Formats: sequence, structure tokens, C-alpha cells
Amino acid sequence: MSGYVIKLGFWQAQWFQYISWSNRFTGMFLLSVSDLLGKSMIKYWTSLTILLWVIGLTWAILKINGLLRLQVPKWLVLLITEWIILFSILLAPQIYQSLFWRIGLITYTVPLVLLSFLIGILIQGYLKVKGNKGAWIWLITAGFFAFLGGGLSETYLALQISLLVLGLLMLVIINNKEVLKIGSKPIGSALIGSLLSLVVVLAAPGNAVRQAAISAHPAFIEFVRMVITNTFLFIYISLKNNAFQMVLAFFAPLMFVYFAGIKMTLPVRPSSMVLVVLLSPIILWVTLAAVMAPAAYATSSYPDGRVLMDAGFIFVVFLVTEGVLFGMVLQQLHDFAGETVPVKLRLLSAMFIFFMIFYPLYDTYRSFRAIPEYQAFATVWDARDGRITAAILTGSDQIVETSLVAPEHLEDISTDHKYWVNNCVTYFYGLSSITAAP
Repeated sequence: MSGYVIKLGFWQAQWFQYISWSNRFTGMFLLSVSDLLGKSMIKYWTSLTILLWVIGLTWAILKINGLLRLQVPKWLVLLITEWIILFSILLAPQIYQSLFWRIGLITYTVPLVLLSFLIGILIQGYLKVKGNKGAWIWLITAGFFAFLGGGLSETYLALQISLLVLGLLMLVIINNKEVLKIGSKPIGSALIGSLLSLVVVLAAPGNAVRQAAISAHPAFIEFVRMVITNTFLFIYISLKNNAFQMVLAFFAPLMFVYFAGIKMTLPVRPSSMVLVVLLSPIILWVTLAAVMAPAAYATSSYPDGRVLMDAGFIFVVFLVTEGVLFGMVLQQLHDFAGETVPVKLRLLSAMFIFFMIFYPLYDTYRSFRAIPEYQAFATVWDARDGRITAAILTGSDQIVETSLVAPEHLEDISTDHKYWVNNCVTYFYGLSSITAAP
């Protein structure tokens, strides 16, 4: 994709990618902008993405906090935000491809940043429609963000549409005509943007080219069976491989909310909170199925690890939400009993929190241990880049080079100059051919 930008120019590269291979129009645009800013821009993507993710999700949770009148202090909102993002990253099955490989990051992690901002935009749009003040700006913004998000990946587009449809269904379940009338406008605007994005994605001529290189679509019954199976398989694998992290993801927010004494000031009955608790697993399953569906349809397979970044985020949000709800239920039990939280219970919850917040430090240590491996790869990568550049300056355009052992199952050049990675390298450097030494 970088080779397209270098060889064809910015705008022509967008069109060429769209008609010849990929329908991910927003992803190609972001990658092209990155290339225009120079090669060094690639090393800032991970940090920039996480920073924007924290900002967007914090803003969204603050909006939810205000809408539901939860009176959660801002420091706790930030803490919960970082807890969600931390565990979303920890549960990523293929963290290198999801965070440190640029196209994997743009395709499957950047959409979560846009989703975080979109949630805040939808709530802001709801409030503006309710107050009859400048609502159209936020409605247009919601549609625009949804349209852009859909152009990052088919997986996220399916997830986004399912979340918006579920949002409309929740408005119907609430059974309040005024809430339905107001809330349907921003969600409807985002849904229109999503459907327009879907049209652009489905109309891409590159779809046929890409599908020809993969496999035939499964029959409908087989497709449904595969989606159901893969959804349960993801939940099983996540619980099996990350049981301790998931307990922390649920239990820590519960303790945060209970210790801080967070209450819902809206007149909400316990039965309504129980209904939300019971509906949450159904919502979780439907949204996870939406993540599984594109891979089942396109490749008749379980999604690659990088694709499951979106599913992991949804799972963590579910766990944290359940933890927050249970924390508020504990507060309500004290209120119904007409008592304040005993000091000994506050001290006990504070002790739990103290020990739990050490876990990120442990994981930081584990992450630092991986740095030498990536540094070594970067060193040999830069050395090869220098040799190729030097050879080009001497007039050579048919190069034999070293194949590198790329990290985390990524591929490198092979002995076959027609191999797809070799073709990418020839495009990028403007060569006639490049092959790996046997």
C-alpha cells in the first residue's frame, strides 16, 4: 500500500487500491497520510492511537456519567477508561499485529478509537436534540464518524451496525416515546452513515479480486453455524487463557465504585438494573457474533488474532460494565438497609484496590522483556534497507537480499520473486525484482 502511494501518488493510490484489492477506503487514506509525513511517522502510530483512545473513551464515559447522573468523579472515570484499554490490549490474541504493525493497527485498533468518540458524539447529539440547540452539527458529525469508521474494516463495520441497531432496540424497550423520538435521531444519523459506508464497501471492484485469492463463500446454514461456533469458541478461549485477567477486569471496577460510594441519582428501580445485568450477556453475544461474521463469510474460518482486537474490547467493556453495576447494587443494598458503608468494609475494599493496581506494573515488566527482540529485528531491518538503498544508487534494480524472520507470524520476502511480499518490496523501492538468498 505504501508502494502505491510512492509509485502512483496520493489520490491515484486511493483509487487503485479500491478497484484492485481492498474496500477499506479510510484505512488506505490514513496509511497514505502517514507516508506523506515521512518514514519516521510509523513509529508514532501506537502511542498516538492509545492516547486518542484514552481521550475518546474518557469523554464518552463522562457523557454517559452525565446522562445517567451517576456522579462518578473525573479521576475515577479516567481510571476506569485506562482499565478498559489496558485489559483490551492484554486480551489481544495477537498484540504485535494489533498494535505495532501499522496496517493491523489502522484496520482493527483505530476503529475502537473512532467508536469511543462516536459514543460521546451520539450522547452529545441526544442532549442537543433534547435542548433544541445546534443539534444538526452533532447529527452530521455522528453520520460522518460512522461513515469513516466503516471504511476501516468490514469487521468493525459489522460491529458498528449491530451496536447501532441494538441501541435503537434499547430505546424501544425503554418504552418512552420522548426518549425514542430524541434518541433515534443521532443513532439514525450514525446508522445512515454506516449504511452509506456499507454501500461503498460492497461496491468496491477490488472485492472480487480479493475473494478470488481466498475461497468461495459458505452456504447460509453453514455460515450461521460457523458464526455461532466461532462466537462460543472465542468466549471459551478467552475465559480459558485469560481467566485471572478477566476476574480483575470485572472485580476492580466493582471495588472502585463501591469504595467511592457511587450511586445513580436517577430514579431507577432495582428491577431495571437487574434487567440490564441480564440483557448484557445477550448484547455481548450478538456483538461478538457481528465480529465473527465477516471472517466466516469471506474466508470460512475463525478470525485472525489481530481481528479479535475488536471482540476483546467488547468483552472487556462488558466485564467492566457488569462490575460497575454490581458495585452500585451493593451501594443500593446499604441504602435500602438505611445504613452507611461500615469503615471496615471501606478499608477492605481499599486493600483489594491497592493490590489490584499492582497488576499493570507486573505486565509492564513483561512487556519490557520483549523490547530486545523487537530492537534486534529493527536493527537488521534498517541494515537491509540501507543495503537496498545503496544498491539502487549504484543503478541496480534486480536485487538478491536476506529474508528476515519477521515477528509474530508476519511474512517476509521469499526465494520466489513473484511472491506477494516480494512484489510489495519491488513497488516500495521501485525495483524490477527482489528475491531472497536461498
